[in-house]
Amino acid sequence: MRVRVTMPVNDGKRLREQIVEGAEKVEGDEMGQEEWEVVMLIDPGQFRVMNELLQKECKGKGRIETMSFAATASS
Repeated sequence: MRVRVTMPVNDGKRLREQIVEGAEKVEGDEMGQEEWEVVMLIDPGQFRVMNELLQKECKGKGRIETMSFAATASS
């Protein structure tokens, strides 16, 4: 599935490695002035893991959005 994860820059710098390691493929990674956004393909089982990490670490300021369910990483 394709998801977009966004969070404040400070949290992004701290959690980037943990978030990206759950991805099958990173399609976009942009560190802005206030927010970090990454678009990536993940296994559906990773959605809950990432969501729980965001809830615990970002205190309500991080979010994960599903962009499409049927996305697959092509080799």
